[in-house]
Amino acid sequence: AGAAATAIAAQAAAIPLAAPGEPVQLVTALPAKGEAPAPRAKPTPATHLLCGQLAVQLASLGDGGEHPACDGAAPLFRLHQQDDGWRLRPSGNAAITVNGTAVAGERAVHAGDELHAGEFAFRLIVVAEAAS
Repeated sequence: AGAAATAIAAQAAAIPLAAPGEPVQLVTALPAKGEAPAPRAKPTPATHLLCGQLAVQLASLGDGGEHPACDGAAPLFRLHQQDDGWRLRPSGNAAITVNGTAVAGERAVHAGDELHAGEFAFRLIVVAEAAS
């Protein structure tokens, strides 16, 4: 029992923890005895921010209010790129949700995430370049 507890403790120490403000993934199934847990799929980094029918390249966008669909509204959030993808931070007192969860502070965002800021709804998407 001591060796099994040590092995479980080692596995638990290797599990990455969610940063403050990020959603927590719940364990819904456990592997059968002797099976290795399935590897986690790495989230897909987004390339564009879609609002209405207009997608803007993330690399050219600083504030959420800079999206042309926002029609000059005050910046609602900032997106900045890090090694592992994009991070979102609300601007001022803007109420922002990601996939229905209120954002307090900074958090990672990925392709497929839906952002709501004020009257605007955004979706992070991936736009693939056409093969030549």
